[in-house]
Amino acid sequence: MRIGIDLLYLIPGVVGGGETYACCLLHGLAEIDPRNEYFIFVNRSAASWPIPNQENFHRVVCPISGVNRAARYAWEQFALPVQLRSQAIDLCHAMGNVSPLLAPCPTVVTIHDVNYVGLREFMPARRRRTLRFFSRQAARRAQRIITVSHFSQGEIVRYMHIDSERISVIHEGPGWVQNGRLGDLDALRLRYKLPEHYVVAFTGGGIPHKNVDRLISAFEIAREGLPHRLLLIGNVSPFLSRRIHASRAVQALGYVPNEDIHGLLRCSDLFVLASSYEGFGLPVVEAQRAGSPVACSQIGALLEVAADAAAYFDPHSIDDIVSVVRSILTAPGRRDELINSGRTNSYRFSWRRTAEETLRVYERVASSARGAAGRSSYSSEPPRKACAAGDPLP
Repeated sequence: MRIGIDLLYLIPGVVGGGETYACCLLHGLAEIDPRNEYFIFVNRSAASWPIPNQENFHRVVCPISGVNRAARYAWEQFALPVQLRSQAIDLCHAMGNVSPLLAPCPTVVTIHDVNYVGLREFMPARRRRTLRFFSRQAARRAQRIITVSHFSQGEIVRYMHIDSERISVIHEGPGWVQNGRLGDLDALRLRYKLPEHYVVAFTGGGIPHKNVDRLISAFEIAREGLPHRLLLIGNVSPFLSRRIHASRAVQALGYVPNEDIHGLLRCSDLFVLASSYEGFGLPVVEAQRAGSPVACSQIGALLEVAADAAAYFDPHSIDDIVSVVRSILTAPGRRDELINSGRTNSYRFSWRRTAEETLRVYERVASSARGAAGRSSYSSEPPRKACAAGDPLP
């Protein structure tokens, strides 16, 4: 097959989990599939973004800016279908919730979550309406929908009115740990000026539903009498930056390369994810694989992913976050229990398995399309009587 991969949404270093999904899935496919040809459609912002270095993977750079959402939607809907046809693409997989509605070939779309519902109070109305329209239309027209959790599957069924039988739930896998290196922990401590005891959290770019401000407030109370500091990995908003500088309990590391993530998690006393909404919650699996105990929000996707290997709290309650965080930091036995159960839980997930299940979706969709094309090539009229020699042609 000639498989098109729609990554027009990709802005390296900005789209977070969407970038991790695309990167790890493509490299997983490269590991297991040398036969099919993959054509990766990206915008100019991702012109040098690393794709698998294999002969059957090809980059197609589209002349649009990744940050101009209107231009991206226009190209995706009107120019990309022309490109798919010119490249003789047999199947197109759109990995970022929206697909070309006029695609000349069967489509698969990954819908990570229904964030225009779950995050409606944080998302501008115009963007919410646009995303709702395009993601719903993509879901209805796609031959198959992939989503990353049973929680997201339920959301798609509920808000997009899609039959659950059309949706494949394919979990993500740990990427930073798998692709990173442990390195010299002493050098890591020196490079980041790490305190002896610390708690790790990701900022997710500081967007409001990541709940970092509330987490800081809770941690300042929970650490009373303890030596711990809260280390924040990732970019932060100007508001959060001022908040962090005003706190003695918090240290902002900013951007951290993937190869250092594993060491930072492994040396931590706790990892916390306080989001109010997640479609999957990949950082939880990363932390568990690295051997960090996990405390996280008691919300649908995280309950599914972390299972019984995490301590849970109400993300809207500072008191509850304080209680759970402090109970772990002051109880070594509880920490060890979470470390052991978390590592076991993390082995349920791998990007190789994600790639294998995704490839099976491609094969089923392509097979169905070939079958439909074969059936349509036959006339629905009853067979005509054969002509004897000398009879007039019918």
